[in-house]
Amino acid sequence: MEDIATPSINAELMIRYVGRRVRVVCELDNAGDGQTVQGRTSDKGVVQIQRDPRTAPPKTKYVEFIGTVVDPQTIREESNTNWGDNFDMAMHNESVHLMNSKYAWMFQQA
Repeated sequence: MEDIATPSINAELMIRYVGRRVRVVCELDNAGDGQTVQGRTSDKGVVQIQRDPRTAPPKTKYVEFIGTVVDPQTIREESNTNWGDNFDMAMHNESVHLMNSKYAWMFQQA
């Protein structure tokens, strides 16, 4: 994979990143059908993740997905990381806001 910046986003920001590679943390609502999974982002938005069959299925309640934004409600997965069953989504949402506004320059590729 390319070594490029992958911004952390929530559902509100997805429209700004259509066609781009991002990372999003979701609280999984359901296991999905194996091809897709539905999750709730840090701002309580609902997104669909189009699963990559080559990746391991999520095993915890909170999962970070890296992938490409297909449309404002859908991400095509490249990879995922289990973040456990206890995670402060409100705090993460504050971080996402800072990373995409006041402190965006700190998280952009040089």
